[in-house]
Amino acid sequence: DRTIEVRPQPNPGDGTWLPAESVQLSDEWTPSPPRLRVGEPVTRTLVITARGATAAQLPTLDPGTPERARVYPEPPKAEDLPGSTPTALKTLKLALVPTASGTLTVPEIRLPWWDTTTDQPRVAVIPQRTLEVAPAGGAASLAESAPAPMGAASEALSWPATGPAESAPASAPRGGVDGEAPGGG
Repeated sequence: DRTIEVRPQPNPGDGTWLPAESVQLSDEWTPSPPRLRVGEPVTRTLVITARGATAAQLPTLDPGTPERARVYPEPPKAEDLPGSTPTALKTLKLALVPTASGTLTVPEIRLPWWDTTTDQPRVAVIPQRTLEVAPAGGAASLAESAPAPMGAASEALSWPATGPAESAPASAPRGGVDGEAPGGG
């Protein structure tokens, strides 16, 4: 016989309940970096990776709909990875089609989760992105038509790296990239 203590879910009214050892959010763009042009789709792939959870526990991310764009999501795909510790992936692919030239802001994505290692709430985040959209047709943007200057100016034109995000306590200040808990594998 074994006796186990079952504690109640903290903040049960908060919606999604995702207990895990670690959670990572990542996004990839095709093409990378994305070259946006009015009326032409680019593909964004969002991935949740959760160690200590199963695919059935993973929520479907809401990528939001940026102003001046249409979003066409595919059905999400979830899978459990083999191994001694349950690890799950959920992938959401979507086509993003800009409807106007200029600046396009892709909203931040936040996924609250419970760190079972430290017994703390955490939030995984894909930060907001601001992208430039070229007009439809043959008009080229400045970044495409002229070589990038060397030094600080070329760094300003580069696309921020994507990949697994890091995790922070839920009370951590916003603005960082969140994903895996400290001490999580």
